[in-house]
Amino acid sequence: MNHKLLLLFLGWALSLVVSAEDVKDLLAAAVMGKVTRVESLLAQGVEVNAATADGRTALMGACFNGNKSVVKTLLAFGADVNKADNAGNTALAAAVAFGDAEIVTQLIASGANVNAIDKINIAILTKAKATPFANIVKIIEAAGGKEFKSPEKDKAAAPATAEGTPAADAAAAEGAKPAEEAAPAAAEGAAGEKAPEAKTEEKPAESKPAENAK
Repeated sequence: MNHKLLLLFLGWALSLVVSAEDVKDLLAAAVMGKVTRVESLLAQGVEVNAATADGRTALMGACFNGNKSVVKTLLAFGADVNKADNAGNTALAAAVAFGDAEIVTQLIASGANVNAIDKINIAILTKAKATPFANIVKIIEAAGGKEFKSPEKDKAAAPATAEGTPAADAAAAEGAKPAEEAAPAAAEGAAGEKAPEAKTEEKPAESKPAENAK
């Protein structure tokens, strides 16, 4: 029983090593534009969306190097256009960096998210604008791509004196304090005043007639 378990474990470990090598082989073939080799590996059962240790896929490699035929082949085999690497970059980001309008258009037509952002919140459109490819920027914008805006930054940019904001409410409350404080003071002053004491007139003591001496 122990020997069988050991053999199963060794077979599983060996399959992992072979799979890792196949993934590297697929990525290398995609990067170099070797369509025949890519098709052969996929036909042998290598997972089209398999990724290297840093999360890179064959589709990303093909897009980054402008290999149109390989991109078409990978998409035909069901490559995930929105899969991201460890840094949050997708195949569309790789295509934008290379600047091939045909690949960018094909990825968008295949469902690529034009508003994907990476791990440091940089959007596809922002990356496109950082390249010299004005035509790529137009394609991304036409597809609905926008630059990423942080909610925190928008909040900080709002005027502090706007009506309904905490600052405005605080100012209004501060302005109302004197009136509020005056009311208790007036009441306290009124309560502290004593009513004038009523003066009672003293009546002279009545003198009784002296009794006749007997």
